[in-house]
Amino acid sequence: LKCKVTYNVSIQNSFIQEYVHQHSTKFYVRELTSSPPSQYSLVGSSSEMFNCTAKGDVQSLVWTVEGRTDPNENGIGVSLSTNTSTEVVSDLSITNTVKDEVFICTVTYTLGGSESENVTLKALSATVTADNTTFNSPANVTLTCDYTSSSLTPTFSWSYEGNVIPSETQSTYTILSSVGTDSGKYSCDVTWPTVGTFTAADFVLYIREVVTPTTTYYMGRDIATTTLTCTGYGDALTGVVWTSLLGTNLTAMTARLQTTNYTHEAELDFQHNSISDIVTCKFIYSADGAEITGENKTLQYIDVFYR
Repeated sequence: LKCKVTYNVSIQNSFIQEYVHQHSTKFYVRELTSSPPSQYSLVGSSSEMFNCTAKGDVQSLVWTVEGRTDPNENGIGVSLSTNTSTEVVSDLSITNTVKDEVFICTVTYTLGGSESENVTLKALSATVTADNTTFNSPANVTLTCDYTSSSLTPTFSWSYEGNVIPSETQSTYTILSSVGTDSGKYSCDVTWPTVGTFTAADFVLYIREVVTPTTTYYMGRDIATTTLTCTGYGDALTGVVWTSLLGTNLTAMTARLQTTNYTHEAELDFQHNSISDIVTCKFIYSADGAEITGENKTLQYIDVFYR
C-alpha cells in the first residue's frame, strides 16, 4: 500500500513550493493449502507426491512426519521451491509407504505466527495367510487375503506360481482335497477403485504326499536290476528310507534322491537275486521329523524252466 500527501505553500497568492510526502506499506494475504486433501489413501509400496503451498510473508515452509525425527527416512524426500517472493511451494515425495502416517506441512511467517496443514495417509496393503504353511494330503486348505480396511470396496484375484487362477475373485481361496502338486507360491491382488492395486507377497504352501507311480514290477533271469521310484511332495527332507518287508538287505543297493522346488524324486536300483520281494519307501521331513510311507511295491520274480 502506498500513501502520498502533497502540500502547496504560498505567500500572498504567490506560489512558493510544493512539498510531497510518500509512505509505502506492504500488505500480505496469508494462505496455506495442501494437495492431496487431508485424508488420502495410497497403495503400499507405490509412490506419490504431496504438495504444500504457502503465500504471504513466508519465512519457512517445512514438512514433518508425526512420530519421526527425520522426515527423509524410508524413501521420503522433500524439495522446496520459491515461485515468487510471496509464494513458496514444498513438495513431499513418498515411496514404499507401508503404514499409516500423518504428514504435517508448517509455515512460519516473517511478521510472526505460523499455521499447519495435516495430510493423513492410509497405506493400503494385503497379505496371504492360512492356518499353517504345511498340510498333509488330502487336507482342505483355505488361503485368506487379509487386506487393509478402508471406505473403499476392493476386488480380488488369485495367482499360483505367477499364473492367474481363473474365476477366483473372493478374499479367500480354498483347495479341496489337496494333493502334493498343489504345493507352491500363492498370491492375491487387491484393487481399490481410484487408488490402485497391491500384490501380496508370495505365500509358500507345502502339501506333503508320497506317490508310487508303479506298484508291481516283474523281474526275470535276464533282468538283474530293476529301478524302483517314489515321488514325494512338500517341504525339505531329511532323507528317504527303503525297506524290504521280506528282510532283504537293501543297504548295498544304490539309492538316489533329487529335489526340485517342492518335488522329491527317490530311486532304488533293486537287485533281485532270483527272489521276489515287497519294498516300501519312507520319506522323512526335516522340519518336524514326520514320516510318510508310500504304497508297497511288489517285485515278482518270474523264471522259465524247461523239462
